[in-house]
Amino acid sequence: MRSSRGVRARNDAARVARLLGLGLATALLTAFYMTRLMLYTFHGPNRTGEEERRHLSEAPWIMTAPLLVLGVLSLAGGLLNVPELYHGKPGCCTGSSRSAGQVRRS
Repeated sequence: MRSSRGVRARNDAARVARLLGLGLATALLTAFYMTRLMLYTFHGPNRTGEEERRHLSEAPWIMTAPLLVLGVLSLAGGLLNVPELYHGKPGCCTGSSRSAGQVRRS
């Protein structure tokens, strides 16, 4: 009689391989379309008409100011997680009680 553990392990391995393949295919498609989007948006030719080009201008200050505030707050939030600010202790958002330097290798 065959062991059900061996069959189950093979089924689990096949399931993991399918999920990894699906994840890889998804990541490749995402990378392809994001590259295409960036190239068309920022490096492609301007596809507006001559009438619309006369009305193009930079965003007004009322739209730029909130983005600058969010950018500064994002930088400040990132600095709060720098371990040196906590005298070598892990930051508040690392998700681990050990820092990378404290991991023991066996």
